[in-house]
Amino acid sequence: MKKSKKVILIIISIIMAFLLAAVIFILTSRVFAVFDGKEFSDTYESRAENYYDGCFHNEVELSDDEINEKDPYKDRTTGKGIIPEETVPVMNPSFGNCPEGDIEITWYGHSILLITMHDLNILVDPVFSDYLGLNPVLSLPRFQKIHSYAEDLPHIDLCILTHDHFDHLDYRSITELDDRIDTYIVPLGVDQRLDRFGVSSDKITAMAWWEEEDVDGLHIACTPAQHTSGRIWIDKKQTLWCSYVFYDENHRIFLTGDTGFGPHFEEIHDVYGDMDLMMTDGAQYGEEKDKHTNHMFPEESAEAAAIMGAKKAMINHWGSFCISDWHAWDDPPSRFAMACETLGIDCISPRLGQTFLLSNTEDLHEHWWEDLK
Repeated sequence: MKKSKKVILIIISIIMAFLLAAVIFILTSRVFAVFDGKEFSDTYESRAENYYDGCFHNEVELSDDEINEKDPYKDRTTGKGIIPEETVPVMNPSFGNCPEGDIEITWYGHSILLITMHDLNILVDPVFSDYLGLNPVLSLPRFQKIHSYAEDLPHIDLCILTHDHFDHLDYRSITELDDRIDTYIVPLGVDQRLDRFGVSSDKITAMAWWEEEDVDGLHIACTPAQHTSGRIWIDKKQTLWCSYVFYDENHRIFLTGDTGFGPHFEEIHDVYGDMDLMMTDGAQYGEEKDKHTNHMFPEESAEAAAIMGAKKAMINHWGSFCISDWHAWDDPPSRFAMACETLGIDCISPRLGQTFLLSNTEDLHEHWWEDLK
């Protein structure tokens, strides 16, 4: 009996030692980049009205009924699996041919965008890793490989980050790209993540909602979103999440970032007017609280595009990772295209890796995903 108790104590001690080592590793790892935003509370409170009680908040706290809203169009599913059975086609990007006064865009799947606007190369939420998180065994894998990795990209004038979740802020991609990035523009607190990645603070501009930066004549406005933040359980909402408006003398485009549906769209439109293009969240949604609060159903994305007066709209946050098991892998573009048609919005649907000009989108209306299982 004494021997069995001793064995049990040894096993418990080993487990406790392992857990302690794991916690220490997570708290000190650059990948997780853990920090306590309360040490910056004076700065955050002075710049951000939505920072109080030691963390950031959404503009509107949704009611239980709104949070638990059922998906009214779930019968519109394509009926496919949450991950494609076939290889999703990926095109070779052809960036670097943007005429003056136009906008060139390459979509790499999920939320990765390379935008050339106002003669500036702008990289959005670069996550080129094959998995999200610490290692390929314990992390969510990419179901679709992409041809063009960090070494294939042009010099990056601006790296734009919308928030700090692993599918938008990737340690490996940032450290690989950092030498070729001039400036990072991020929401408050994400600068501290980058600092822990080893990025020089001289290269980082952190913004609160409704603040703007002028980069060589390109105006970048940090605007609200309905979402959350955090890389592990102890640093939830210690960093801000946001959307962005980019505008110059020729165009205005809007990037929603990850967001649920809310009154912030009308507020942003009141300030910045109609958009030439809206790049919108509308995937990885679900009916459970943490999904619908933070991500729109595709029909809501189309409604948001209508509110923003978007001349053209494209849906992001799909085509690479399966974060939600609620919908088929191609439900988002299918439902979004259907909703846009109903609302009279020009829905464009580039393939992964495809480069296009905003002035020439006639060939981007094919529902290329329909024939894939």
